[in-house]
Amino acid sequence: MELLCELRRAIARGEVGAVDVLADLACTSPEAAECLVEAIPIGGQNVLKALAELRREYPRHQGVTLRLLAALQAATDAEARLALLEALERHGDETAVPALVDLLEGPEVVEAALALGRVGSARAGSSLAAVLEAEVNRPSSPRLEQLVEAAARLECIEATVALARAALAGSGPAYRYLWQQRKLLAAGLAQPEYRRLVLETYIEFPKLTDPAAVTRLLDSPDGEVSRLAARAMASADWAWH
Repeated sequence: MELLCELRRAIARGEVGAVDVLADLACTSPEAAECLVEAIPIGGQNVLKALAELRREYPRHQGVTLRLLAALQAATDAEARLALLEALERHGDETAVPALVDLLEGPEVVEAALALGRVGSARAGSSLAAVLEAEVNRPSSPRLEQLVEAAARLECIEATVALARAALAGSGPAYRYLWQQRKLLAAGLAQPEYRRLVLETYIEFPKLTDPAAVTRLLDSPDGEVSRLAARAMASADWAWH
């Protein structure tokens, strides 16, 4: 305990060497691991080394994840926050997912979305889609382009459908990404909850249309879907002739 008290005093003085000592102690001492939070303002790769040691020593250990979350919340330097985000993601614990979802509201939205995707959380696409759809309704949103980029890089149906909503709301970047993800957009037709939105997107942007996928819906028992499919085919025929 005396050593930790001395390390805390050294950290308060901004001594980077104290973090090196913490890195050695943190694997066996939860108290030392918690001291890493106090070391965040010092910054640098030493903090990350210590976090990496924690991950190796306590794989998938919830206590470590919680300390990572605390460190992330304490970090104010952008570089440190991104590095901690990477550490949190690589920890691979589902307890990290709520924190990553929260980060979708912050400046690291692209990195947080990709981290969610790499963790493998099923919430990645739907969580990002919810944030993106809310942002689309805000005039001149400075974050919209970042959110659109994050959705495009996730490459999942939920995020692609969110891109379609953004494109329909007038986002040029969203349309450009949709052009690259036409197959994913067409896959949305197989899911009833997305079917109408995808067809509306085809009507508005006929060159995105997958004729084979739409043709299968012309005889849909859902009359509205059938009508939208017919309109989408007519728009596509007009656009390509």
